[in-house]
Amino acid sequence: MKCSVLQMSRLSWTACVLLLPLLLLTLQGGVQGCFIRNCPRGGKRAVDSVQPTRQCMSCGPEGVGQCVGPSICCGLAIGCLMGTPEAEVCQKENESSAPCAVSGRHCGMDNTGNCVADGICCVEDACSFNSLCR
Repeated sequence: MKCSVLQMSRLSWTACVLLLPLLLLTLQGGVQGCFIRNCPRGGKRAVDSVQPTRQCMSCGPEGVGQCVGPSICCGLAIGCLMGTPEAEVCQKENESSAPCAVSGRHCGMDNTGNCVADGICCVEDACSFNSLCR
C-alpha cells in the first residue's frame, strides 16, 4: 500500500497537533525556576510533602540578617538591605535544591509572610510595612 503525499501531509499534521501540547508541557516543567520559598507547583522544589528543613542563609554586617529573597537581606538590627553588597550572598541560596525557612512571626495576607525586621513583613519575593511586625 502506497501513501500519497497528501495522506503523508495529513498524517504529519495530525502527529504535530497531538505531540505539540505534550512537548510544551514537558518543556514548561523543565525550565520553570524559582527562588528560596516562592516556587510554584511544578517548580524545582515543589514537592508538597517537603517542608523547609533549614534556616535561610545569614547575611548582612557580621551575619546578623537572613536572606529572604535573591537580593534581600533583613534582620532586626539592620532592617532590610535590598540590592546592596551585603545582600549579594543571598543569590547563593538559589544554588540549593532544599528549601529554607525564613525566621519570624507570621504576617501578611493569610499569614503567608514573616516579620523579618521592625515593622517589615516579607511575603515570597516582596516586602512591605506591617504594623503586626513591631
